[in-house]
Amino acid sequence: MESIKNREVFYIAGYDPRGYRYYYSIYKKNAKKQNKINNLNLKISKTKKINENIHSCEITSDKDTKTTYNFFSWNDIVKQTWAEGFVKNLLDTLYFIKMYLFSGIFVRFTKESRNQLIAGLYPLIYLISTLSLVFYVSYQCYSFLFNYLNIYLAIVVSIIVFILGIKLIYIIANKIAVFWLSRIYAFCARWGEEKILKVDDRVEYFSEYIFEQIKETTDKNKEFILSAHSVGTILAINIANKVIKKCLDENIDYSSFKLLTLGHCIPLVSYQRNSKKHKEVLEDLGKTKNFIWIDYTATIDGACFCVDPIVSSGINREKDCGPVLMSPRFFKLFTKVNYKRIKKEKYKAHFLYLTATDLAGNYDYFDITAGNKVLEYRIKNYMKEK
Repeated sequence: MESIKNREVFYIAGYDPRGYRYYYSIYKKNAKKQNKINNLNLKISKTKKINENIHSCEITSDKDTKTTYNFFSWNDIVKQTWAEGFVKNLLDTLYFIKMYLFSGIFVRFTKESRNQLIAGLYPLIYLISTLSLVFYVSYQCYSFLFNYLNIYLAIVVSIIVFILGIKLIYIIANKIAVFWLSRIYAFCARWGEEKILKVDDRVEYFSEYIFEQIKETTDKNKEFILSAHSVGTILAINIANKVIKKCLDENIDYSSFKLLTLGHCIPLVSYQRNSKKHKEVLEDLGKTKNFIWIDYTATIDGACFCVDPIVSSGINREKDCGPVLMSPRFFKLFTKVNYKRIKKEKYKAHFLYLTATDLAGNYDYFDITAGNKVLEYRIKNYMKEK
């Protein structure tokens, strides 16, 4: 069976304090652009509130397929750990040094994904170089004024220059995504250490919601897709594992439930020495039969791991279990001019999974989530293109 009439999508965003409205606007705006390419003519309703953590909209297409698209919110948890201000972001960077460099995890990064090692060192290098420059300029101001005027003016001016320099470092860092990366690394390290409050409760809540949708459906031709991007993929594997266990406990067929991960960051927690819980989840998924899990990662994405999240974490996976690893092949989805620009902005490439493209191809997020083909259709189509 390749075509379906009904689908339920459960979307989890990455580590972002912005709420569901932001991701709803991204989906709606880019779906409209993609209509010119995939000819689905998607019509997207306004969102409605299911509860505090779930909002949904209805999507229809010219392919006579109806999709309920649910936004699973966890940005309130993100806000609890989202570092604001220079000092807190500096502390996140120091925590990165402790958990990734002093612990020796960077050796695994070098072996498995050098892009992630570079991404992790990016905030550290930025802070060392800019702070050194600010200290140097402040000292030169002090030295000049001390020699030619007086010590009191020299102290005041050098302090003012230092404070202004710190503010400038913070402003520039936010514009070039320095602290975005340090926040993610620090958060995932704390998560691996089980120091994130409420996240386990949210995982349980979302898994129960999905399970109830599967349990109550009478439509045998309905597809359920848990779609997650970036750090959201770490929540997704935990949720998916719980949904499957709930189905097994009540002898409910879970073959219509599928997982779609985009630009995953799973090793950021599974590589941690104390992340026993996450490794157990990966071990379970690595031996779960009849479960479709497709992962799209791109080599130009500087903020994801282009590796098998199970095998790279030192866990064995059984045959026909675990994720099917596929590339979105962005180089085929954009014009040469646009792709050349994208390659220069590698961290912006991390969000291409959720946006419209220039050209048609096997990867089309809007066709996947609102078209009339089942998720596993992409695997067959991808193999044909290889």
